[in-house]
Amino acid sequence: MRRIAPVVLVTITTVIAFLIGPNGLSIAAAAAASCPDATVVAVPGTTETNPAANPRVPAGLLKKVVEPVKKATRPVRVTGMYVPYPADIIGSTANALGYSFSRRQGVDNATKMIEEQSAKCPDTRYLLTGYSQGAHVAGDLAARIGAQQSPISADKILGVALLADPAQAPQGVPTLGVTGPVVGFAGARQGGFGALTDRVISICAPGDFYCNAPASPTIRLIGLLGSQIDSADPTNSARQVLAIAGGTFLAPVTAAIAGVTTLLTQPNFGANLISGGQRFVAALVQQAGVAGPILQGVGTVINAVQGIITAVTSGAFGQIPGLVATAVKTCADMTARITATTPAIADHASGRNWAAVGNAIGSLQQAGVEHPNAIADRTKNVFDVVSVGLNALMAAVPVQQFPALGPFYAQFTPQQVINELMAFARFLQGGAHTSYDSAPLDEAGHTGVQLMSRWMMNQIGQLSKR
Repeated sequence: MRRIAPVVLVTITTVIAFLIGPNGLSIAAAAAASCPDATVVAVPGTTETNPAANPRVPAGLLKKVVEPVKKATRPVRVTGMYVPYPADIIGSTANALGYSFSRRQGVDNATKMIEEQSAKCPDTRYLLTGYSQGAHVAGDLAARIGAQQSPISADKILGVALLADPAQAPQGVPTLGVTGPVVGFAGARQGGFGALTDRVISICAPGDFYCNAPASPTIRLIGLLGSQIDSADPTNSARQVLAIAGGTFLAPVTAAIAGVTTLLTQPNFGANLISGGQRFVAALVQQAGVAGPILQGVGTVINAVQGIITAVTSGAFGQIPGLVATAVKTCADMTARITATTPAIADHASGRNWAAVGNAIGSLQQAGVEHPNAIADRTKNVFDVVSVGLNALMAAVPVQQFPALGPFYAQFTPQQVINELMAFARFLQGGAHTSYDSAPLDEAGHTGVQLMSRWMMNQIGQLSKR
């Protein structure tokens, strides 16, 4: 038998001693013993952090939520990590790539942080939270996790608390602070939160346009442009965003026409019309009131439907096939005209003009955060670039050729645009978005920060019951 050299034995002994440690614990066991029970992954808002920030250093408004929670939940061990990411809203400077890029980078960075800690601390659970743009980030990550589209499993997540979420959806999660369904400035997040739905809460002040955007065409449009334009391809992405806005406006009309067509092509449509004819015609007339200036055939469809009802009740059954054929063909023609509208916007709109609108909106929002004295001048600049974009769009995609765009254009008269931009400027000056640590949001006088803290402590409390 070959003898093992003494130096080898010494080396092996040293390695084993290092791995086991002085108290007989392995390094892995020692690391696990130092792991927290829960970690709050907080995504700060716009300008509150940067890619080089130390994730262990409390940052922004959320430190008023996370740090008290860490102390109040003892003996449960809770730590906090603040996600470093660009936190930009303007994409026109050399070092800033804009809101859309910043948001995506935030999702990626938060994912990596959780993955890295989970590798070291497999039993640690996580609370996701974010404020403003950070809420958009945290909400998008939660949506991915809930839909099993993330490397992070849903069972790792104790809860998700979103403060002033720009992607607020009108349904799907409890929302404190407002009394009805609301939509965020960046448009509603689609798809919900999947497996995490019952672990998500949202907080929004009634006067905060970022999470409770008013039903204003101008504000909804600038919200989409300011948040969705891709800095890697601003021209084409601006066209696509504008096309989405037009398609969203026309969607209720398209749905109404599809409903009419479905009803008229069912075998028992006559009985359905008799049983609910008055309600049906009233709904159709209401829809025609919204879409009448666009769709030349709405009146034809209404007349045909009323004629069918009369024919059925009077027994003039021979008239029915012709009336049905007229209504169905008219619906098909209207659908074809609407269907051609959205691609026309995407193909012919001046992407450069609308990318400029996105940058101007970002600059105005930046003024609301850092340069309040510049809000008035930057509001005027937004009006100027929106006017240029609209005039160019109307010339490139004229209403004479695309009549479905008539009411869409009619929402953006110069006076309407300036009135709605002034309302947005007053919002930026009013502080509704920045007072979640001082303004009461419920009858008991709790602020948004306090409501978040209380909810997080309740979620963390579930760990001690296991």
